[in-house]
Amino acid sequence: MVKAFFPAVAAFCAAVLLLAGCDQSDISAPVVFDAALDPSNVYEVGSPIRFNFTGNAENITFFSGEVGHQFRFKDRYEVPVEDVISARLVMNVLVQYSYIGAPGAALSLYKSNTYDGVVTGTDFQSDSLYTRKILAEGLKDWKLIDTIPNAQFNDSPSRQMYWAEKEFVIEPEEVTNLSFFIWFHPISRNLTLRKKIFMAGDIYVEMKDTPTQKYNFRTLDWKHFFMAVNPRVIDPYAVTTWSVYTGGFLYDFAQKSEIVFQGGCFAGNTGDVYECEIAAFTSPVSLNGVNPDTGFNIKNLMEHKTNYTYIYNQPGTYTVTFEATNASHLGMTRTSKSLEFTIKDKD
Repeated sequence: MVKAFFPAVAAFCAAVLLLAGCDQSDISAPVVFDAALDPSNVYEVGSPIRFNFTGNAENITFFSGEVGHQFRFKDRYEVPVEDVISARLVMNVLVQYSYIGAPGAALSLYKSNTYDGVVTGTDFQSDSLYTRKILAEGLKDWKLIDTIPNAQFNDSPSRQMYWAEKEFVIEPEEVTNLSFFIWFHPISRNLTLRKKIFMAGDIYVEMKDTPTQKYNFRTLDWKHFFMAVNPRVIDPYAVTTWSVYTGGFLYDFAQKSEIVFQGGCFAGNTGDVYECEIAAFTSPVSLNGVNPDTGFNIKNLMEHKTNYTYIYNQPGTYTVTFEATNASHLGMTRTSKSLEFTIKDKD
């Protein structure tokens, strides 16, 4: 009798659990939600704006209507080119070692909106041939942004230090496919001297209805290589420390500069002259790309909430949106409610 009892109890419990599972078919009810402005609100900068809720929403996300938090842009990843207000490159350059009387440029910076990213960063023969070809053709598809001359003159007592902050416009047609090319090719009349250039660049993009976008040189996809025929450069793609025979290229993230170039013409013990020549390209980047606007989660399943208060610090007309959802393993139901109002400056 005892042996028969336990199987019967187990079967009964399994049946109860099965029936309980069937009763869970509607764990989350379809969402019902509404929001309204509180009658006591004072629509001034710095005054709390209260929103009152009704319904059964388990989760509520709030989009304030401010730049970066607009419901209509929650799925936007790109801004139309016509909505780009301005784009500019702000560049800081620090140069050490001045070659008095040395002609030409030690470094040249170019930009392009037609470059297709042909430089691989792995195939030296192909990469160097492409670079020699565009240099021989006068860089017809590249626009010169700036040059750093071999000879630098400033107020430094040793005349060996030069610093400048420069700003350059990025044209509207360059916004969707922008690339940079840096050609480092210092020369000197004294083979014991080197040129060292520290560079830091920030790109600022102003667009309608979105926060200012910022890019800098360190976030771009650089592909660089040593171009000069130099038997002491074993790996043309090396990110190096400095050598009297090879010069060097360094991503200098530890300091305020993003990239450091160093090199020149050097004579070895055998009398051979070695040159340092470096090319660096960025892969094309679209500056009108943006992150989707975001909302604030103000309620989850563990909370009971019938109102929410928010403060605006800038005057303007805002469209706020509340997105309400109920969800279970069976699916999700969603609804939204938008309200518009104007915030004024305090009298």
